[in-house]
Amino acid sequence: MSAPTASPSPSASPSASPSPSPFPSASALAPAVAAFFEGSRSGDPDAWAAPFAPDAEYHDPVGTPVLAGRAAIRDQFAAVLPLFGRFDGIRPDRVHGGGDEMAVTWRGAGETPDGRPVAWEGVNVFALGADGLIAHCRAYFDLASVLAQLAPEVSE
Repeated sequence: MSAPTASPSPSASPSASPSPSPFPSASALAPAVAAFFEGSRSGDPDAWAAPFAPDAEYHDPVGTPVLAGRAAIRDQFAAVLPLFGRFDGIRPDRVHGGGDEMAVTWRGAGETPDGRPVAWEGVNVFALGADGLIAHCRAYFDLASVLAQLAPEVSE
């Protein structure tokens, strides 16, 4: 739950800096990386996969088989989304690096089909190609934890 937002008081100094946003600005992210996070929140596997180069490689997460090519990445997203009752996507938290390589910490959220909350966090390391699309991405997060949260509740 977020804290209430107060209106600035008339006596507030005009030079006072605003509170930092909880998420990085879109300008801190390369356009393809920003589109990746926006696509995750759209619920559309095509939009989520669009910022990847046609021959991109995605380790989602590292330690699982590499997804080779935009079509395979899109198919993975299409397989994951139905596991959730509601998928809120992943939101960038902090950006490290810039240019054609960056690491982004993020938080994911959603609900199981029976309404239980699912939350996880991780880091994605992105490498962009000359065309500005994601050429290579390595995701680091606890897949077992996410799957355990998605498992149906067992009644005793």
